[in-house]
Amino acid sequence: MPAEADPLAVAALGLAAVTAYEGLRRLGPVAGARVVVTGASGGVGSAGIVLARALGAAEVIGVVSRPERVEYVRSLGADDAIVADDDFGDALGPRAC
Repeated sequence: MPAEADPLAVAALGLAAVTAYEGLRRLGPVAGARVVVTGASGGVGSAGIVLARALGAAEVIGVVSRPERVEYVRSLGADDAIVADDDFGDALGPRAC
């Protein structure tokens, strides 16, 4: 762990990853599936994107609250990122499950 890292923040990374993994596990097989991750720029959402990609998801779409978070979510491996508003389901279009 780098000296400048906050030990509590580092400890929380494991919790976020376990939470994301458990959510994906409950969905069923991820390989080949389309996965939409809400809160994609937060701790659990970020882990969800990385894990979904690692588990073989065919498409990973992140939903974020602000436009400035779109590129971060794409950098994690999301195929696309959508800014949430009242009609973000329309932005998913035919990709919605």
